[in-house]
Amino acid sequence: MLYPYSKDGSTINESCRYKDGYFRIGPKNNEVKVWSLTEALERLEKLPVARWRRPSATSGKMGIVTATRWA
Repeated sequence: MLYPYSKDGSTINESCRYKDGYFRIGPKNNEVKVWSLTEALERLEKLPVARWRRPSATSGKMGIVTATRWA
């Protein structure tokens, strides 16, 4: 299975789960909650532009990133 990578080299993984246990994928104000990482990856692959929330490396605050490549 391919994973999306953002410009900063981050990818979606278990650290991207919110405290409620869900991943949030899609553009801001139109995000979808999904429970499993596999489902998140499948849905990201189908989006015109893959976006997901992940914790910032510096603050830990969840922010949206955009895929620049898949590997």
